[in-house]
Amino acid sequence: MLFVITLISFIIYAFFVLIFIKNIKVHHKVDCKHSELVSIVCSARNEENNIKNLLDALLKQDYDLKLMQVIVVDDCSTDQTIKILSEYKSLFPDFEYFTAKNREQSISPKKNALSQAMQRVKHNIVLTTDADCIPSKTWVNGMVDAFIKQPEADMVVGFSETDTTEKIIAFNKKKKSIFVNIPNHLLFEYFDFLTLMFATAASLNANLYFSCSGQNLSFKKTSFDKVGGYEPIKNYISGDDLHLMQLFNKNNMHISFANNDSARVKTRSISSFGSLFNQRARWASNMKFMLFSNTIFFIYLLSVFFVLTLIPILLFLEPKILIGLVLLKMIIDGVFVYKSSIAFKLWDRYTNNGWQAKLNFHYLFFLWLVFQPIYTIIISFMGFFSLFKWKDRKGLKI
Repeated sequence: MLFVITLISFIIYAFFVLIFIKNIKVHHKVDCKHSELVSIVCSARNEENNIKNLLDALLKQDYDLKLMQVIVVDDCSTDQTIKILSEYKSLFPDFEYFTAKNREQSISPKKNALSQAMQRVKHNIVLTTDADCIPSKTWVNGMVDAFIKQPEADMVVGFSETDTTEKIIAFNKKKKSIFVNIPNHLLFEYFDFLTLMFATAASLNANLYFSCSGQNLSFKKTSFDKVGGYEPIKNYISGDDLHLMQLFNKNNMHISFANNDSARVKTRSISSFGSLFNQRARWASNMKFMLFSNTIFFIYLLSVFFVLTLIPILLFLEPKILIGLVLLKMIIDGVFVYKSSIAFKLWDRYTNNGWQAKLNFHYLFFLWLVFQPIYTIIISFMGFFSLFKWKDRKGLKI
């Protein structure tokens, strides 16, 4: 019985990955400067170590600051976040910060804070990011370009990656091993997050609205209001991004990916494997809600879970057949990652820096493949039973 479930799951998994491979698009360059009015919204809680980097990155945008409204809502920080925000008031033509109300009465404080920020938005194109992110200097123009190129879009998802990127690029240029010089938890997080972004882009290009990230997300204010904003999803402790996307999907809104080089954001990497498990368990906790909000996505997630957990177990029972499935999975995943890396124009980080850099890429790939099963089991268990903590709140079963 377990073998049958594994085989069916593998077929479903392979089917979706082949769809992803078919729908990866090469990222184009943005060759003009746009002049649309935009509102940038971010919520911050105890981000005194990160918020300066975000605001400095916004000040350095190659976009006219006079066209940007910046709103940062302080989610009742207990550190120096609000003081730092006050220092930037005079640096932006249109900058607003305030402290959110009713935090303790809300199940999801972040959605509560963002809802209050959205009430102050002036412009129809809304860009959101997290307080620990650093947008590229072309980010605003790149996200606006996606709306210009895809006027039917109600929501646009952008590319993001961890700041481990800079370390990898540096060691590749020096022709040094990342295995020796960078902790494995950073390498696994970096590569796993890349594959999630690749799958996100491909699924959106295939009109399968699977996932997104609040680190780099934008939408039209009119569309946001039509779906009721965060109100219908306020009782989910997390998922201000994923649940909002599914709400857009449920209301037949069009969701696109920003397939250009400019709309990119870097996010702070995690500090340990424990932090990674906690973060991904929070993300995985949303899986149980996908059965009703996006059944196709739920089936895909279930197939991934069974493929990654049952194949290692059954290797001892049906080794010849299961080894064949393992090798086939490696080939399919390898093609997907290789094609995506080229399309996202990340492949030159390795091919332009000699054999050691190429070896670094292969190490990342095999680290990801080997660690995936145990990682998936742990975060799925923690996510299902809400065994995670976010900021100062423990996970809740809704």
